[in-house]
Amino acid sequence: MERTRRLANSGEVSSQHLVGFFKDECMNLLWRRAARWLDWMGRDEPERQRAESQWIVAARPLCHLQYAVAYSSCLQRILPAARWKLYFKAATATLPPRRLSQ
Repeated sequence: MERTRRLANSGEVSSQHLVGFFKDECMNLLWRRAARWLDWMGRDEPERQRAESQWIVAARPLCHLQYAVAYSSCLQRILPAARWKLYFKAATATLPPRRLSQ
């Protein structure tokens, strides 16, 4: 990979070198994402919720960028974990308060 980077900087790059470089970079990205996911799944529930809310807050500033598809796919990855909790909160917020029968 280092050799490919040196070749890219020198201007002597063939398409075969570029394919190898991008393939290596994609594999590195996949391994890093898998490691982060495994690390995240190993946490206890309160810590996972804290990390999830920090992730949402960190993703918010990205909404004004031109990469709207990437931003929405990040949100789709974030929200399913808390979807039922959000549904429950929304349902209880719309119901009238329960009163004890007399």
